[in-house]
Amino acid sequence: MHRRTPHLHVQDEFSEPFKTNVLARMGRARVGAPDDPETEVGPLVSEAQFQEITVAIERGEQEGGTLAAGGECPDPESYLVTPALFA
Repeated sequence: MHRRTPHLHVQDEFSEPFKTNVLARMGRARVGAPDDPETEVGPLVSEAQFQEITVAIERGEQEGGTLAAGGECPDPESYLVTPALFA
């Protein structure tokens, strides 16, 4: 059994402006080391959590979701995953 990921439903008339703003903010998010004061998104706490997140992103794509941005692992030596947005 897998956990459900958070969802946000946005009315059609607000969909594109909302998506544009979220993508802009995601693009500015600093992903990195937890000891860097500029970091906003640090590594996941364990390999198990990292695997759970990466599998959830893959499952979202396999189930027909469109990954609008993020979901990358910028450093193969850490448990970093960039924030992901499905649309």
